[in-house]
Amino acid sequence: MRNDLLAALLQFTQQQKNNVKKGFRTNEFAIILIETYAKSMIRGLHIIHREADIEAVKSESEQLCRTLNANYQWPLLRTVKIPPSVVRAVELQPLKFHSEQSDIEPTEYYSK
Repeated sequence: MRNDLLAALLQFTQQQKNNVKKGFRTNEFAIILIETYAKSMIRGLHIIHREADIEAVKSESEQLCRTLNANYQWPLLRTVKIPPSVVRAVELQPLKFHSEQSDIEPTEYYSK
């Protein structure tokens, strides 16, 4: 299981590096995504009582993040301000209802 998790982490990191090269992400944002992915793995390992593998996932993610930023220290998420443009990009969009009466607001539709 440890090798599978580390391979998945490596694959995810490679995807993020490619996104950085293409200009889709900054190094810092890619690191935050990698950290979040690793932390999800760590939470899962806690749930299934595999504490022995937690340090391996954490150290591997630290090493992989250092390939994007040589001065990286775990966790970067607490030290980086996320730009407002990134926050706006992930905000939830309102739901659009498709009905025969498209001029009716959803709240009006459900209050009848």
